[in-house]
Amino acid sequence: MANTDNKALMRRYYIEIWEQGNLQTADELISPDYVDHMPGPDQAPGRAGHDDTVRSIRGAFPDMRLNIEDLLSDGDKVVGRWTMTATHRGELAGLPASGKQVELSGIDIARWSDGKLVEIWHIEDMFSLLMQIGAIPGMG
Repeated sequence: MANTDNKALMRRYYIEIWEQGNLQTADELISPDYVDHMPGPDQAPGRAGHDDTVRSIRGAFPDMRLNIEDLLSDGDKVVGRWTMTATHRGELAGLPASGKQVELSGIDIARWSDGKLVEIWHIEDMFSLLMQIGAIPGMG
């Protein structure tokens, strides 16, 4: 599959699954053998863990919007850099809704095979997010 096709799949992954919460698209885009190399605490492995995480994050931030800053591809891998803006309206990892507007940045490296997401490595600025919702004190 061409690099542009994988980039288009990554864009769909971000917008349809994460921003819109459409897990039917996950049925189409995510391999049954999906591996998250950096799962969150208590995240189940595989596709079930992925879908639970999407539900949890979307429950905490139901109005989330993703701005895809960069999509870069090389072979079967796509790197995505994004910024999420949202309102903390639901529980997040045991933390009650704060009602605060937040901005979260992240970077993903995703490996695609035959039109399916098979592996992902990711990092998000969780420290900043926790400061924004008041879970940890800000600096200064």
